[in-house]
Amino acid sequence: MVKAYFEALQDELDRAVIAPAIEADSDLGYRGYSWWYAYYSCLRQHLGNIDDWDIYSGTRNPVMCWKPSWNRDERHERGASNKCSTGMFFLELNYSSLLLKFAWQEKMGTATNVTSLRQALQTCSGELNRYGFRVCLRGSEANRYTALAKLEINVEQPLDVVSQAIRNFLPDGFNAIVRQLLACLPRTGDA
Repeated sequence: MVKAYFEALQDELDRAVIAPAIEADSDLGYRGYSWWYAYYSCLRQHLGNIDDWDIYSGTRNPVMCWKPSWNRDERHERGASNKCSTGMFFLELNYSSLLLKFAWQEKMGTATNVTSLRQALQTCSGELNRYGFRVCLRGSEANRYTALAKLEINVEQPLDVVSQAIRNFLPDGFNAIVRQLLACLPRTGDA
């Protein structure tokens, strides 16, 4: 009973942070970014190590990036690489989607490289599905940062449920998927 009380209290504290952002954006302003920043801030605290997450504005969207996938240093490396000759894999929250993305080196997002990446995703689709991701790479051209697969997050669930789902994937699920993708990509200069 005490545990339930403290969980309910934490939910109320989270609402106290998020609710003012909703009120400030009552007309949801320009895409309601304030709400998402408040939500990400609370979620980041529920995830534990808040230093592992950066919250910022993307070009057209609010973003919360998992820094260990972006800045692979020895502390987060754990024997896994997220890079290949044409770019690197990383993970971010974008609105309510947890996205596995690829950052291309300049001018590397050619149709041939995108096709190779798509084939690698098809080969790894079982592992992606195991974690609830679905492939979302479309077209033959690549943006600088290309979304490959996404997992929809239900923002109406309590933050402890959402954070647990993300923690269940990190870091082992991310590392397993990236290792499998890297193994499927050509070893030459193509992705």
